[in-house]
Amino acid sequence: MKKLLFILVLSAAVFASCKKEDSTTTDDTTPVTPVDPLAANIALIAPGAEFYLIADVSGIPGVSKINWQLSTVPGSKTSAYSGLCSGNQYHTGYIVGHDVQPNYFWFVILFQTTGPDGFTNLVHTGNYSYCTPADVVNGVDISFMDSNSDEWRCQYLNNNTLSTSNFKVTKYEFVGGYQYLEAQFNCKLQKYTGESIILSNAVFKAHWI
Repeated sequence: MKKLLFILVLSAAVFASCKKEDSTTTDDTTPVTPVDPLAANIALIAPGAEFYLIADVSGIPGVSKINWQLSTVPGSKTSAYSGLCSGNQYHTGYIVGHDVQPNYFWFVILFQTTGPDGFTNLVHTGNYSYCTPADVVNGVDISFMDSNSDEWRCQYLNNNTLSTSNFKVTKYEFVGGYQYLEAQFNCKLQKYTGESIILSNAVFKAHWI
């Protein structure tokens, strides 16, 4: 009888131990939904922010994110231009920035191409290649200038060889005589002296009058 009682007590203890281990295992393996950094930046767009540049930044001391939104930052500006250079080089640029120190910066996305088609389909929805040191005309050229007048550009290196770099126009439309451009991109920019920065999970919107 004592032997049977000992076996029953031992079995109950083992069963309780197994249940406790199972519970711990379940808690430890609960799936955690990863945060999408691009979606997180899109979520930062304030209601009513007609134009914006939001991006994660690495390479600039003390700066980890750009969050510029036209309706929320005094002194904000947005503009655009198009032009013809050297006979058959066509450019269309979108510019954002603002004049209030110490957050002064200018940011330019320049679409450019050569050839007889000129401005035809120069800007459209879809993916684009970046310009390169070997071909500074064909492709998207991004320029970022900060308050120290330091300028980084993508034309000093080849983003097309970097798996982390890409550029996509997500929306391009005409509303009330204005051209509106929305884009998402990741890129590495470099100064002519060799220093570099990275803009990632970037969302951008500007207009062309």
